Amino acid sequence: MSTHTPPLPPVRASSALEETANDLNPLADLLGTWMGKGLSVIAVPKAGGKDREFILKVNPFIETLTFSPIGAQVPNRGEIADEFIFGVEYHQRIADDKTNEALHIETGMFLLLPATSGSKRIVRQASIPHGNVILAMGSFFNEQSSPTRPNVAPPVMAEDIRFSTVPDAGKDVPLDYADPFLGRIGGSEIAQPNTFLANILREQTVVDLTTLITDTDGGDGDVVNIPFIRKNANVSFFKSIFWIETVKLQDSTFQQLQYSQKIDLEFFKKFGEPGLITWPHVTVASLTKQ
Repeated sequence: MSTHTPPLPPVRASSALEETANDLNPLADLLGTWMGKGLSVIAVPKAGGKDREFILKVNPFIETLTFSPIGAQVPNRGEIADEFIFGVEYHQRIADDKTNEALHIETGMFLLLPATSGSKRIVRQASIPHGNVILAMGSFFNEQSSPTRPNVAPPVMAEDIRFSTVPDAGKDVPLDYADPFLGRIGGSEIAQPNTFLANILREQTVVDLTTLITDTDGGDGDVVNIPFIRKNANVSFFKSIFWIETVKLQDSTFQQLQYSQKIDLEFFKKFGEPGLITWPHVTVASLTKQ
């Protein structure tokens, strides 16, 4: 009987942590565990309800978001030249801020493509246990404070990054149909969840800011759904904006991660025109590094 031990399969050696952090720029500051609070606003079909009835769910939540490095460059083989990708993997847990009941679990990666890839160098891959997988692409930029601009806080309420919760329901929408989304029931943060972030930033000075923007628009990304989701609440679009912030508050400095993201779901026929109602699911959060 042979006692020979077969050789171990080849493995890709990981870089030293310091080297990996350099290669991950601008993703390096994500590494670690972040905790904080946020707000989720979403409409869902009312099971057994009358024509086009829905339930508006507004959930303040607590969140833990952990990032770790992939550990080594990942080669993509090409016919003429190869490209090498660095990235971080993440695990997200969101729970009700009062009951601690799980509301959302997500795993995924943020990838950094080489400069030769063009302007879209950030990739977000996400897997959600409803039966959705998201591939979004985008860009990044960094801003630092200066004597002429001591606070580089992100303009979260600016028109180009404002995520409204009001659905695109058609031209003959019944009177008061969208009232729950307009802040008439429950406050302004329902109509415009970025108010949650703006209220936090109002008391802070941001001295360093890295912005990561990814979406599924333009044919470079996509959302894949299981058949049940496609039939009942198809997810058609995703966009997220992450702000990695170094915050100066009185005599202390700390790292803060804020994000605002929108997922479009489609269910129910529109009023008075073809197509389905687009229902935005907007999520915002403000987290600090532990």
